[in-house]
Amino acid sequence: MPTASPVPVPTPAEIDEFGSLDREIKLRENRRDFLKTDVITPYLNTLDPNKPQDLRGLRYVIQATPNTNERTVVSPAKLIAALKKAIGMAALMAELKVLLATVDKYIPKSQQKAFVVEERTGSRRLTVVGLADPEIQKKAA
Repeated sequence: MPTASPVPVPTPAEIDEFGSLDREIKLRENRRDFLKTDVITPYLNTLDPNKPQDLRGLRYVIQATPNTNERTVVSPAKLIAALKKAIGMAALMAELKVLLATVDKYIPKSQQKAFVVEERTGSRRLTVVGLADPEIQKKAA
């Protein structure tokens, strides 16, 4: 016989509230992403990247920091050689973080069992699916 869960089951009202908020956030997020990506950022890219910028509206000011500095490895082979010389091969291997996508690309799953563990410990994705309004269902019948 199943025991009672110590965590209460969400009520239909809580589920509907979550669904409504999720929909509203997605609608606003899409518009926000459009404004940021297609309107604000392209304009900021025309301004001095070394200086902070303020974009003034009627109710808000968008404060943009100077562009951040980004570093890129241009010679991975030279980098690995320098690290190997500086800290030794054992320490270098301990420091490396290999992307699982790279492992999947070059090593078959059957060979990965010796060094890769897969467990269902990740987070769940939630998808909200709208149900027809009962009033709309009555009118359609």
